[in-house]
Amino acid sequence: MTESPCPPPHEQGVPVRFAKTEPGALPLAPRLDELVFRFRGLPRRGTLWIATVVLAVAASAFVVSTINRAGAIRAAYGDRRNVLVAIVDIPPGTIIDESNTTMREWPTGFLPSEAVSEASGRTAVERLERGEVVVENRLSRGDGIGAEALIPTGGRALAIPKGPTSPDVSVGDRVDAFAPPDSSRSAASSPELQLTARRVARSARVIAVGSQSLTIAVTAREAPFVAQALLDTTVALVLIAPG
Repeated sequence: MTESPCPPPHEQGVPVRFAKTEPGALPLAPRLDELVFRFRGLPRRGTLWIATVVLAVAASAFVVSTINRAGAIRAAYGDRRNVLVAIVDIPPGTIIDESNTTMREWPTGFLPSEAVSEASGRTAVERLERGEVVVENRLSRGDGIGAEALIPTGGRALAIPKGPTSPDVSVGDRVDAFAPPDSSRSAASSPELQLTARRVARSARVIAVGSQSLTIAVTAREAPFVAQALLDTTVALVLIAPG
């Protein structure tokens, strides 16, 4: 035997009372307890239908809000792209592989223009910090290893003997190379110029460090001047601060 729905209050003989109003004015809404009583009188199927509609509207609003937020983020930072990221500090001369890098999604709005997605077997020519995106200009030009991989395209490498005044350098450091003043300058030249050391290489990268010498990579144009200075006298190296 099915249970009949509870009839509304006015069908049960329950009077529906309204707040007193001025003569000729429309009646105000029923009191809260009467509304609750009326709602309880609705059929169960109708109550479930109303609850379903309310939940559907709330879910739709949440989905729309989420889509709008995602669109705003995409507009601000761009789409995401898989790039290579260092998972440990990578010193110069280290071969790039799965032990020191991994693939991660990165917003294109924050990506350097030279970010790479593949570099396995190549050598880091400059230090990469943990969490840093791997970029092309910090990698060797090919899959060479050792000092050869650290020579820039078209560059040359020369060994510089260590001396008492040689700076304490590491692979990847940058140095300027200086030679004594050019003795071929005429006596009419400025005395200051005659006493000024000549810079024969600028911002040369240190690619190897030994007990008796260190090797620097210079441009093809600088190589003859550095070599001549080594043959004539010696070359003094000045360490350049990073940045």
